[in-house]
Amino acid sequence: MKMVTVSFSEQEFEKLGIQKDSIDFKDLYELISIENSRLAVLRCHEIAKEFNFSDTSMDEINEEIKLIREKP
Repeated sequence: MKMVTVSFSEQEFEKLGIQKDSIDFKDLYELISIENSRLAVLRCHEIAKEFNFSDTSMDEINEEIKLIREKP
Protein backbone atom coordinates (compact mmCIF):
# COMPACT_ATOMS: atom_id res chain seq x y z
CA MET A 1 0.00 0.00 0.00
CA LYS A 2 1.27 3.49 -0.82
CA MET A 3 0.80 6.52 1.39
CA VAL A 4 0.25 10.14 0.40
CA THR A 5 0.22 13.15 2.67
CA VAL A 6 -2.47 15.75 1.99
CA SER A 7 -2.81 19.08 3.76
CA PHE A 8 -6.19 20.58 4.67
CA SER A 9 -7.06 23.86 6.29
CA GLU A 10 -8.87 23.55 9.61
CA GLN A 11 -12.04 24.78 7.89
CA GLU A 12 -11.79 22.13 5.14
CA PHE A 13 -11.08 19.46 7.74
CA GLU A 14 -14.22 20.40 9.65
CA LYS A 15 -16.34 20.89 6.52
CA LEU A 16 -15.58 17.34 5.37
CA GLY A 17 -16.25 15.99 8.85
CA ILE A 18 -12.91 14.22 9.11
CA GLN A 19 -12.56 12.85 12.62
CA LYS A 20 -8.93 11.70 12.69
CA ASP A 21 -5.50 12.43 11.25
CA SER A 22 -5.45 9.27 9.14
CA ILE A 23 -8.14 8.23 6.66
CA ASP A 24 -8.42 5.63 3.91
CA PHE A 25 -8.59 7.00 0.37
CA LYS A 26 -12.02 5.51 -0.31
CA ASP A 27 -13.38 7.20 2.82
CA LEU A 28 -11.81 10.54 1.89
CA TYR A 29 -13.12 10.19 -1.66
CA GLU A 30 -16.62 9.52 -0.32
CA LEU A 31 -16.50 12.56 1.99
CA ILE A 32 -15.33 14.79 -0.87
CA SER A 33 -18.02 13.35 -3.18
CA ILE A 34 -20.71 14.05 -0.60
CA GLU A 35 -19.49 17.64 -0.18
CA ASN A 36 -19.40 18.16 -3.95
CA SER A 37 -22.95 16.79 -4.22
CA ARG A 38 -24.11 19.10 -1.44
CA LEU A 39 -22.59 22.09 -3.22
CA ALA A 40 -24.21 21.05 -6.52
CA VAL A 41 -27.64 20.84 -4.87
CA LEU A 42 -27.17 24.29 -3.34
CA ARG A 43 -26.16 25.70 -6.74
CA CYS A 44 -29.21 24.09 -8.39
CA HIS A 45 -31.40 25.65 -5.73
CA GLU A 46 -29.81 29.06 -6.37
CA ILE A 47 -30.44 28.70 -10.11
CA ALA A 48 -34.05 27.63 -9.48
CA LYS A 49 -34.59 30.71 -7.32
CA GLU A 50 -32.92 32.95 -9.89
CA PHE A 51 -35.27 31.75 -12.64
CA ASN A 52 -38.35 31.58 -10.35
CA PHE A 53 -38.59 27.79 -10.48
CA SER A 54 -38.13 27.18 -6.76
CA ASP A 55 -41.88 27.27 -6.07
CA THR A 56 -42.87 25.20 -9.11
CA SER A 57 -44.85 22.09 -8.18
CA MET A 58 -44.07 18.63 -9.57
CA ASP A 59 -47.38 18.73 -11.46
CA GLU A 60 -46.32 21.97 -13.16
CA ILE A 61 -42.91 20.52 -14.01
CA ASN A 62 -44.48 17.37 -15.43
CA GLU A 63 -46.88 19.46 -17.52
CA GLU A 64 -43.96 21.47 -18.94
CA ILE A 65 -42.12 18.25 -19.81
CA LYS A 66 -45.25 16.83 -21.43
CA LEU A 67 -45.69 19.95 -23.58
CA ILE A 68 -42.08 19.84 -24.73
CA ARG A 69 -42.27 16.15 -25.59
CA GLU A 70 -45.45 16.70 -27.64
CA LYS A 71 -43.84 19.32 -29.89
CA PRO A 72 -43.01 18.02 -33.39
